Amino acid sequence: MIKRVEYLTKHDDEVLFDLMFSLESRTLEKDEMVLAEDSPADALLFIEEGVIDVYTKFEQNEFIIETLYKGSAINHRAFFMQDYMYVNFKCQTDAKLLILTHKRMKELIEKYEDKNFGRDLLIYQNKILKQENKFPCDYVMKIPQTVQSNIDNGQVERENALKNVVMRIIIDIRERKKRPKLHDFIAVYRCLLYTSPSPRDRTRSR
Repeated sequence: MIKRVEYLTKHDDEVLFDLMFSLESRTLEKDEMVLAEDSPADALLFIEEGVIDVYTKFEQNEFIIETLYKGSAINHRAFFMQDYMYVNFKCQTDAKLLILTHKRMKELIEKYEDKNFGRDLLIYQNKILKQENKFPCDYVMKIPQTVQSNIDNGQVERENALKNVVMRIIIDIRERKKRPKLHDFIAVYRCLLYTSPSPRDRTRSR
């Protein structure tokens, strides 16, 4: 499960065992939120058991983007960016997660700074931090054979890349809608204009 994450695939047993014993366990119940929009993306999560839905909302309706199964990983890139969540993760079933915090990963990088693990992670981290694009749909999927056996990893990666492109556009639209419009500024200005004392009134008050 750990080796499914691209930057954790080629390291010796010492590093692997250190990673394994750094994982914190968390148990969740069906319909419990794992991560919500605007919460910090400050940990790398592995799904040890259960099924988790990835969704966003449109006009108060939930739209499922993806379903993640046992063996999948969440936030393997946003984790380094110390970004915020742009989509929601909720348990479709009871689930068990293994969590690697950003703080603990930083400690491991420092511990192995003179070995390939530390050097490789620093290079990967710098590469991620230099990118302007965010990763709203940030996960590594493990699809059980019982669910879909005719989809290869290349197709999964292409679909994930497309979903990130679409979600970036949606996020941009949402951000623009949050920005104050001209009529909002005018309304505030008028309010201040009519409620502020005139220069003559200010002189009298002295």
